Amino acid sequence: MTAINVTLMTAEELAEMPDDGKRYELIRGELYVNGPTFPLHGWIESGLNAEIRNYAIERRLGVVLTGDSGFTLHRDPDTVLAPDIAFYRAERWLSDAEQRTFTEVVPDLVVEVLSASERAKRISDKVAAYLEAGVQLVWLVDERRRQVTIHAADGSKQVLQRDDQLDGGAVLPGFRLRVSEIFRIPGLG
Repeated sequence: MTAINVTLMTAEELAEMPDDGKRYELIRGELYVNGPTFPLHGWIESGLNAEIRNYAIERRLGVVLTGDSGFTLHRDPDTVLAPDIAFYRAERWLSDAEQRTFTEVVPDLVVEVLSASERAKRISDKVAAYLEAGVQLVWLVDERRRQVTIHAADGSKQVLQRDDQLDGGAVLPGFRLRVSEIFRIPGLG
């Protein structure tokens, strides 16, 4: 992800940009473009989304969003991030008007599948922005190391390895998924 401007931009200006097929994020007013991801990233994102979505729907826990859904986390300068997966508990779901803009109602859980091109500093900045804005859980899924790092609102951090269980905590009560399942491609291991 590379900064592409030096003039600070607002969330409203980002929303008014013409659709050029690219995915943008705004960090402290600076516009960043995210390039396309590789197939493994897409596989991990779609599989984890399906697990969370199915679990949440069956139990009427809330709503799961993927891909390019943007959230305004901070103002002046503005930060608008678009996690790979976001989950809202049912009681916090957005009004009709909030669904049609970069809402300032932050998700309860965000998942970022780390791409090879993402730098540690940028990821650290994004995790801090999510937590400062009130996100309860941030899951960083590292496709290279095949591990998941959980950052919680209380400041705790936990790194899960292949045989560990990913736990939804109070955000997704009862949700459990073995980390190795996130990276398993049926028929390929």
